[in-house]
Amino acid sequence: MTTFLRRTHSGGTDSVLAVYQGFDTADRRIVLAHRKRRDMNAEVRSDKDLEQRILRTIPARRMAAPDELSTWVVALAGPASDFMTGEVIVIDGGQTVS
Repeated sequence: MTTFLRRTHSGGTDSVLAVYQGFDTADRRIVLAHRKRRDMNAEVRSDKDLEQRILRTIPARRMAAPDELSTWVVALAGPASDFMTGEVIVIDGGQTVS
């Protein structure tokens, strides 16, 4: 998706970057179109059996702390990413490669 957006909607010098996050320990509600959506992280944490099954699929064996995600978002929004475009940064404790 980022590559497509970069090719079709970027004005030449703009960067198109994305962060794909796995499970994290943040509590939040996602609101889209004025409807409250489920907080999947909170639902997983409230079901200890489900949480343990998911943690076994993550090589890091834990969920990310909110600052582990926000640090990357801040870095991608700043000059550290000036030479990057069309990329997706995956922050999931290794879950997608296991």
